[in-house]
Amino acid sequence: MKALNRFPTLDIFYDPEYCSLFQEEGEGKAQLFFYEKNNDRVIYPFFLRRINDLPYLQNKLSQTYFDIVSPYGYSGPVVSSPPSIDIINYFLEQFNHYCKENNVVTEFIRFHPLLENHSYPWEGYLEIERAKSLIVLDLSSSEEEIWAGYKYNNRKNIKKAC
Repeated sequence: MKALNRFPTLDIFYDPEYCSLFQEEGEGKAQLFFYEKNNDRVIYPFFLRRINDLPYLQNKLSQTYFDIVSPYGYSGPVVSSPPSIDIINYFLEQFNHYCKENNVVTEFIRFHPLLENHSYPWEGYLEIERAKSLIVLDLSSSEEEIWAGYKYNNRKNIKKAC
């Protein structure tokens, strides 16, 4: 928990209690990878899931293998300071070592759009695909202001759906 206190901008998706809820529901074993070098820190919450139990892999693998998935919502690795190529390289070197030691063969990350950790210098390490769009509304605005902020087609589709 001390490691998380060094990252004041994090939200619920990084909270151990949030992750433990999904662990209890069978999402996998909640883990937090913490890396520190000089004054730079990286944290990465994820679930470690055994893939040998998948129906199409049962009794077909000679060793136990795992995959990694980020907690439901948005998370992914976060750097405590502006991310440099060096800190990303050092972090990934250690994280790759962890994955090899623990027979992790795949990883799926749901990056946090507000923290913009998808824009860290991941080139050559991760293949990033945009899966969906995120819409943010300022709910302190009046209903009329919010409605006026929608494009015509969106307003039309909302009226049609209602």
